Amino acid sequence: MIFLLWLLPGCFCVQPSPPPQSITKSLPTDLVVERFSGTIDAGKYRDSHFSLHGDIPENWDASFGFEFELKRVIFSHRDSNTKVEIWRFPYPMIEPSPLDFCTWTFIDVGLYGVTKSTDPRVVSTCFPDSQGYPIVYGILRHRKESTWQFEIHTSAKNMTSSKRIGEELLMNLYWSDDGEPVYKRKQ
Repeated sequence: MIFLLWLLPGCFCVQPSPPPQSITKSLPTDLVVERFSGTIDAGKYRDSHFSLHGDIPENWDASFGFEFELKRVIFSHRDSNTKVEIWRFPYPMIEPSPLDFCTWTFIDVGLYGVTKSTDPRVVSTCFPDSQGYPIVYGILRHRKESTWQFEIHTSAKNMTSSKRIGEELLMNLYWSDDGEPVYKRKQ
């Protein structure tokens, strides 16, 4: 027992080790470069890696993802609750990517919004699982072994006018390698 009492004070004398130094202090700051997936300059949108571009009206704001993220950009309309999200998946898809807040209940394949090409499009509608979330209209385009998912997020209250606002933005976007528009509304 005396032996245990003699060891006990020794346990309290151990000096704590110094805190580890941050590794970022030793790295040059120019190595950490985050590039965004696109830019808007003088109302002209351009994806930084792919050939998508177009004119963006003044009443739209853009929030870009990082250069190699799946989400390329979110456009938000200032005068409504309309959002347009653009995603690129590096593989073919036959239906839209799942969303956390809604269920894709309508999915169809056809020549929707076809302009120059005769490639069928996947169109879809995602209805929210609970109130307060948007209704999402989706369009899938297949290009060069990848899938582009264009989403128009609308409120239930203004879904028809919001969908039209989102479609008008998509009609301004083109692929620069062949000049084909992303979307053309049926007349």
